[in-house]
Amino acid sequence: MLITAMQPDDLSQLDLLTPEGWDNLVPHFTFNLQAPFCRPLKALLDGQIAGVGNIIYNEDTAWLAQIVVHPAFRKRGIGKAITAALLEQVDRERFPTVLLDATDMGYPVYRSLGFDTITRHVHFAGPLLPEPSIPGIIPYQPAYRQAVLQLDREATGENREASVQAHLDHAWLYLDGDQVHGAFFPTLHRGLIVAGDPVAGRALLRLRLSCKTHAMVPEENTEAIAALQQLGFREQRRSRRMRQGPARPWQPGMIFNITGGALG
Repeated sequence: MLITAMQPDDLSQLDLLTPEGWDNLVPHFTFNLQAPFCRPLKALLDGQIAGVGNIIYNEDTAWLAQIVVHPAFRKRGIGKAITAALLEQVDRERFPTVLLDATDMGYPVYRSLGFDTITRHVHFAGPLLPEPSIPGIIPYQPAYRQAVLQLDREATGENREASVQAHLDHAWLYLDGDQVHGAFFPTLHRGLIVAGDPVAGRALLRLRLSCKTHAMVPEENTEAIAALQQLGFREQRRSRRMRQGPARPWQPGMIFNITGGALG
């Protein structure tokens, strides 16, 4: 088996790797190949792509993402080999904390490589709701850029400016007076929502559910879970947020929808 850098010509093979229930891998890896803060890898076996994975670098943390093995090559240790290869690429002095979101299938692999569970992400599905009219919600304005980025840093304990900034122009903000209390990024993976208080979080969550029929929240955010249940959403499964390295001072109660498995 050879694990090496992914190339643009490899994208045509990714449709066969996308697991059931996952977003199509092709758009994600199209972006990963172009983004300077990503490093996608592939595993080759008998000349065929047997699996893929990606690293997303933030200021001083890294996320392992989109680690997928072709169904025909599972149970051969390929997922573990890809994960180990990704970890070898990370400069642990510069990026001491590495995080990921683990499915039940991937959990034993990540546990064996020294990842510890931080919490669980609760995945919901439900109806598409009518678009609401909520006072205080406005389209993103550049004057609020630093306030929005600071809100994300406070919620996640990470500086994710490189990943977030390309989606700012599509964001929606919840204002109280002239203060930003929440932000919703509909184009950032699965639709990140960060909020400084439950009123802002619930309002932006309700807006998000007019264009999404799924949601993903930390199990500590009981406000978000209660709001989803009241709106007819039901739990589908749970995944594990895992970490290797020092803990980060994140605030799960501020996250009203997880970015997705690729960034937490």
